[in-house]
Amino acid sequence: MEEDELRRQAQAIEACIAPLQVAIKDVELLSRRIPAAEDFHYYSNFSNFRGPVASMNARAQALLSEIGTCKKLRSEASAWPADVEESYDWLVGVQDDVLEGVGSALDELGLGAGKRPPDFLLRKGKKKNAPFASGNASESKSSTTSQRAVKVASQKKERLPVPFHVRSLPRPQDKFDYPADNSNSPFKHLSREEELTSMEYMKEFPADGPDEPVKPKSLSETPLFIVESLPALETMAAKLRASSEIAVDLENHHYRSFQGFVCLMQVSTRSQDFIVDTLVLRSHIGPVLRSVFANPSIRKVIHGSDRDILWLQRDFGIYVCNLFDTGQAARVLRMERFGLAFLLQTFCEVTPDKRYQLADWRLRPLSAEMLKYAREDTHYLLYVYDKMKGLLRDAETTEDLYLEVCQRSRDLCLQLYEKELFTESSFLHIYGLAEKNLTPEKLAIVAGLYAWRDKLCRSEDESTGYILPNSLLFRLAEDAPQDVKRLQGILRRGHPVAAFHSAALLKVIRDA
Repeated sequence: MEEDELRRQAQAIEACIAPLQVAIKDVELLSRRIPAAEDFHYYSNFSNFRGPVASMNARAQALLSEIGTCKKLRSEASAWPADVEESYDWLVGVQDDVLEGVGSALDELGLGAGKRPPDFLLRKGKKKNAPFASGNASESKSSTTSQRAVKVASQKKERLPVPFHVRSLPRPQDKFDYPADNSNSPFKHLSREEELTSMEYMKEFPADGPDEPVKPKSLSETPLFIVESLPALETMAAKLRASSEIAVDLENHHYRSFQGFVCLMQVSTRSQDFIVDTLVLRSHIGPVLRSVFANPSIRKVIHGSDRDILWLQRDFGIYVCNLFDTGQAARVLRMERFGLAFLLQTFCEVTPDKRYQLADWRLRPLSAEMLKYAREDTHYLLYVYDKMKGLLRDAETTEDLYLEVCQRSRDLCLQLYEKELFTESSFLHIYGLAEKNLTPEKLAIVAGLYAWRDKLCRSEDESTGYILPNSLLFRLAEDAPQDVKRLQGILRRGHPVAAFHSAALLKVIRDA
């Protein structure tokens, strides 16, 4: 009876899939017609645009909150965050929880990874063999040559909480050899001659690696090198120069910094894994690794490189050429999902703990779980690249899908990092401002608070979300407190910097 009931429920779900896919496709197509960026802010000045958008926004948030607070889907239920700056992290958390629940349910039914052919992957093309299984996916024991500054905490069997923001951590940037340039002036890139040389490299599509996919060894069988000294970094660079392709990933931190900074770099070759402590070696990364990343004969494989490309420029003056972005390959192939976790599950039967995607990577020593997550991001990536390259070339289409991915990857390399600059009209681009319908007097307060926040964030090297989140900025503008007691009542706990500057905030509000 229980089996019959499960079958009935499965059939009911299957009946919903087709119309749901059609609805999602329609939403995707219609969403492209909505103005974006500056156009969105322009059209938001008109009520016949602003009204429907506000209605859709409210409905979407209500539906998402319903999903986020469903205890059957999430163990730690929470509604849509009041602060829009927290919405991205919230969405990632909800998505991971839901997908993890789906995966567990499929495993219980014996329908987990590898139980069906991945013929749904291709836009057009032949069915592929099931992906390989590289040993136990829960392996975390690894060979290391050094565990000094980036030490690994002892492995524990229970699922430990993820440190999303450790308040007690000292700020790493206070010990950097060269502080970040947060001045209100354009970012200074390499000299024009060096920059153009790198750009010329990016126009090329050098020869690829092996034609047949090369399965990586398990984590326990692969040497892991913890790089935390200049000699170790130079040794790593020499090994990378001898490789024809490398996989790269970065872990960034932005909550306690105005522009953000890279905390960790992961690099894998066909036979070795490297974890680089970029907090300790920050001033050495560029001089030692710049030529490796600019070398057109070495293919760099990165997943979702949009931000990585910019972070490498920002922190290390590194410009990438000969890139293959597996995220772009997933889009060109029109795969079911584009995330790295999906690719690892599909091709390698590895399920990474994506909670660590939002971990506080400033933390030292790294836990064994954090180290394992960071390592998995590149350890299997060259094999994923091999498999996707085959899918691209075998696709039954008149288009050259492989060339399309190369061109998209090159375009990502051609991006140049730009520092956020303050202007007198910058406050008009705060997300959600148009929906507030503020009076000119309240808008003047918003402008004053925005300018005050920008100046303080630059001088203290803190993010706007840490100093004064947008939701709190709007609240102050709407209530316009005139005394410290009322101001402190609005600030409450969790905003120590804003509370410390109560007198300055009151002056901004009064002078607006």
